[in-house]
Amino acid sequence: MSSCPGRSSPFPRWCKKPPSCPRSTSPLQLPPRSWARTSACLQNGFVLGTAGLLDGLAERFQAELGPDIRFYATGNLPRTIREACRTPIEYREYLITDGLYRIWQKNRKG
Repeated sequence: MSSCPGRSSPFPRWCKKPPSCPRSTSPLQLPPRSWARTSACLQNGFVLGTAGLLDGLAERFQAELGPDIRFYATGNLPRTIREACRTPIEYREYLITDGLYRIWQKNRKG
C-alpha cells in the first residue's frame, strides 16, 4: 500500500479529512492589506482579481469603441468590487428590467 494519492484515494492515508477553507457569513469587503490570514488573502485575491478582470475588459472596450464609453453594473455585483476597479462603473439596479419594459412598450404599440 502506498501513501501517495491515487485513483482510489484522493488523500494520503495519514490525512484524516480533506483540507477546507473557512466559510464566511459576513458580507464581502476588501480587508486591509494584511497578508497574515488565509481568509484575508483569499478575499483580497477575489476582489482585486475580479476588479482587474473588469478593468481589463473596460480597457479593451475603450480601445475598440472610444474613450467616452460608460460602464454600468446591474444585478448583485458587490459594491466592494466596483469600488476596487480603476474604471468608473455606475450601478443601475433595474437596468435589465427597464430595458425589457421598454421593449414590451415598443412591441405593444406596434
